[in-house]
Amino acid sequence: MLEVNPNKYNPLETGNFYYHYTSIVALKSILSGKNIRLTYYKHLNDTEEGTLAFNLLLEQDIDSKKKEALKKLHEIAIKNFYIGSFSGFGNRLSLWRGYGNICIGFNPDRFNRNGIRFVKDKNGEHHLTSGLQFITCNYIDLEPKNIESRTKQLLENFRGLTFGSLNNIEEFQYYSLKLGLLLFAEKHIGFYEEREARIIYYLYDVKPFICEKGKKYIEYLFDPEAVERIVIGPSNRQREVFEEVSRILNKHGKDYEHVELFCSTIPYTDSNND
Repeated sequence: MLEVNPNKYNPLETGNFYYHYTSIVALKSILSGKNIRLTYYKHLNDTEEGTLAFNLLLEQDIDSKKKEALKKLHEIAIKNFYIGSFSGFGNRLSLWRGYGNICIGFNPDRFNRNGIRFVKDKNGEHHLTSGLQFITCNYIDLEPKNIESRTKQLLENFRGLTFGSLNNIEEFQYYSLKLGLLLFAEKHIGFYEEREARIIYYLYDVKPFICEKGKKYIEYLFDPEAVERIVIGPSNRQREVFEEVSRILNKHGKDYEHVELFCSTIPYTDSNND
């Protein structure tokens, strides 16, 4: 048993949270900066991001003018989408293996700073934005017997978009974001176990940060109250990591004193996470 807070976490417990898997190094940065990175979609690990649903739509019977408008909008808008990735599960072994041994549980109702949303750009400037959206991913099984109903729903959603003038900046941003919601909500069935929830931001006239390895991202600022729990992943250093996270939280005083700490109950050890 851990002396500092013997809470355990049931592997099947989910709750109403957005869980973000990360490392303890990234946790320190997230908590101190009160922000989380939104990553340029091409740097995510799904090679079909933004194209899976688009290609399915192009195969459908759509009015030729609307199809051309779709192609034009997609070509321009797809370059400007940034994604923040979360899961509906706060204790999934495959996610511990793939993304890190720390899991932050955000309350989605408190994640938008009481309706005021900010992103931070390369120059450190804060931009108020309404172009930020929260979605839960759908998963497409590309087997012919399974894809028909999902494609039909995609087509109905797309036909609900009435394109205006793409030369009008406000209309262009509006339809770009709507298209992004349609395209980035669809993922291959192989990612199903991640049960992904997302923040999607359409970047307009904001300079992204550039990571050391050339990856582009922007920072989304959140209220500390949005962080409600942290789960420590399974490892043979779970006690040490738990105590280190406790020290990190205490260092920030009242900002995170409400956060609950849990330890995964999964009996798994991975030296790579230590």
